Amino acid sequence: MNAREPLRATVLAGITILAGCGTPGGSERSDGGGANAPAPGVAGDASALAWVEPEFLPALESLRAALAAGEDDTARLILVHVLARAPRGRTLEVAQGFERVLDGRAALRELAFRLEFVDEPDGTAPRDLLRLELVVQNRGSLPLACRPGPGTLHVEHERLDGRGALLVADQTKGFEKLAALRLEPGAEARELLSIVFLELTPGSIAERLRFRLELTSGTVEREGRTLPAMRFQIAPCERRALSEVVLARGPALLEHWTAFLAVPRPKCADALDLALRMQPEDHPAALEALARRAPELTDPDLEACVPALRWLSSRTDPGGDPAEWRRWLEELIRPRSKRGEHGLVLPPLPRGPIED
Repeated sequence: MNAREPLRATVLAGITILAGCGTPGGSERSDGGGANAPAPGVAGDASALAWVEPEFLPALESLRAALAAGEDDTARLILVHVLARAPRGRTLEVAQGFERVLDGRAALRELAFRLEFVDEPDGTAPRDLLRLELVVQNRGSLPLACRPGPGTLHVEHERLDGRGALLVADQTKGFEKLAALRLEPGAEARELLSIVFLELTPGSIAERLRFRLELTSGTVEREGRTLPAMRFQIAPCERRALSEVVLARGPALLEHWTAFLAVPRPKCADALDLALRMQPEDHPAALEALARRAPELTDPDLEACVPALRWLSSRTDPGGDPAEWRRWLEELIRPRSKRGEHGLVLPPLPRGPIED
């Protein structure tokens, strides 16, 4: 049995969005902008190519397609070729717009973004009261300043009861622009996003909160230039709470899971116990191991693994039907084996238009 329910009151009360407030030692507000701010629409809008010189149009269309596919190295080579031909007027403006997008992406790649839970610094807060922070690290060799656009924090709350039913609720919180993050090489900045409180609901054996942050396009400053910053890659984070009975058995390793899968008749309680005690980073490998073992399992044996599957995959469907789960597991590993002739991996589909 699976269902969606509102977030519990304790969780709602604990998720207090504080983004936009400066944090000591890490960030400050700045108006930014300036004469060299990126011109919107140059790289993202196909109509930007309407007035370029005809002899440059094929190259610029290829450049735009490479940017849309995330093939920055190819786009850079095309741009060098275009600029070497000394374009003028609108054609030069468009080429320079593409150059700004590429330079902005290169600068943004020097910044590592992640979400992280931190205990309250004074140590007086309850054990389950945590700070959710956005952490940004400058991995480059030059000072950088980054100003993201408005963001959305996605929160997913999962609760597993004693019957193996997974209840899932989700919520989003939007906020205005974060403070400008100014970082020297090797430095780290932190921005407080929320205060989180998680405790087990009576009748639950495990609960989990997942946080994912999406930031819209902004700017990044490097060497006096203000460049467009798009497609922020932010590592998510999660927090789980387990019953004292589960915690007492200690963590489970991936090899424990693979050994369990070799047992002729897997038991539901054993599968769920291992799944709950495995670290989140092992979940994808555990699912893949089960997917490769699934063809040898009978429907009753696979059905015994369904509660564990729900926790490992965070899926409330396809319910308790082992046949549906079998199809889902087949799809899970199928893309990795899709290859063309001579073992060549099929190329990815384009990822859509460039944002700006």
